[in-house]
Amino acid sequence: MRIAFFTDTYLPARSGMEISIESFRSALESMGHELFVFTPTMHGYKDENKNVYRFRSVRMIRKPEMRLAFPWGSVDSSVSKIREIPFDVVHVHSPFTMGLLGRHIARTQNVPLIFTNHCHHTEYAKIYFKEPLVLPYTTEKWIKWFSNQTDRVIAPSSKFKELLQGYGVIRPIDIVQTGIEPSLFATSETMQAAARAVRKRHGIPEGTHTLLYVGRMSDEKNVLYLIDALAELEKKHSDTHMLFVGEGKARKRYEEAAKEHGIRHAIFTGTVPHEDMPAYYRAADIFLFASLTDTQGIVILEAMASGLPVVALRDGALIDVIHHKQNGFLLDVKAAPETFAAQVEHLLEDKAEYRRVSANALATAAKFTEINMAEQLAVIYEGLVTARKLRHAEVQQEVV
Repeated sequence: MRIAFFTDTYLPARSGMEISIESFRSALESMGHELFVFTPTMHGYKDENKNVYRFRSVRMIRKPEMRLAFPWGSVDSSVSKIREIPFDVVHVHSPFTMGLLGRHIARTQNVPLIFTNHCHHTEYAKIYFKEPLVLPYTTEKWIKWFSNQTDRVIAPSSKFKELLQGYGVIRPIDIVQTGIEPSLFATSETMQAAARAVRKRHGIPEGTHTLLYVGRMSDEKNVLYLIDALAELEKKHSDTHMLFVGEGKARKRYEEAAKEHGIRHAIFTGTVPHEDMPAYYRAADIFLFASLTDTQGIVILEAMASGLPVVALRDGALIDVIHHKQNGFLLDVKAAPETFAAQVEHLLEDKAEYRRVSANALATAAKFTEINMAEQLAVIYEGLVTARKLRHAEVQQEVV
């Protein structure tokens, strides 16, 4: 099939949404499909992929960078040129300007339109635009309208399927998670050496318990909760180190909070290249996560593929992956940091429990491969294409 992706954010940004889009693009291409990506310009970035088309845009938010594209004023393509490419499916990954262009192209070519809702747009409106009422309400109504213009909606988790249904979305909604490539995180001598290098780089002694968080340094990720839990943990395990991997506008504030708590071994690494991340997972013992606004847990699956038990707050985006006390631990969202720290401490001290949960985490990650998830998406595409062709044939027969 020839598939068009329309998205308001793409490479070189590397948040969960861009990683998801690129994961599906790569996996679908490996299955023999032809992919085209239509997205805003990113200053100074040049695509190696000839099937990526960029549109003039302006930056709305610096970190994470969010841009508003102007589809009718193109840099290296034109709407008329896009119309000339015969697509089988149009898949939009955001409901704004590029999504509207995707809707236009799907209608012009009379092909199925699919929409993946990657982000908790209403919550992000509150956080990044500092507007708690009108903008979130308007965003919710817009997503409802846009979703109901499509043939199928994709949600990355049960949480977001329920959220969209709560908005009033009546189109069919399928849950398709973003996959990972477990082989990238597999144990090997090279990987072990890379993990030792990570620990040495950040001054972590061999044999020291190491915890890990990966994500943006911003308030919607609930990082301060993890800092509070780490402070509690250090009371009994003073030599425990924790790596906070990621960048964001709140990073300095979090570093100051760690100092105020008297935490000695909180290490804020800043941005780490994606290709180096397997070594960071391998350098850790347990993965910690407290976000309640994520749509899915890509970093959770990456941690599991590295054999790390996960301790997280019980958010609906994670329940499809983490099964409490089996392959990880989900604590009540109202759990005190002391309770969270106690669960981490239990894992550090109970070696048999640690090994059991680690083995189950590896088995879970093996099910969520990029190819497995892309195959689920391809089945949805093929079903919609077939249904569209059958309807067209029925109409033709009626005319005759």
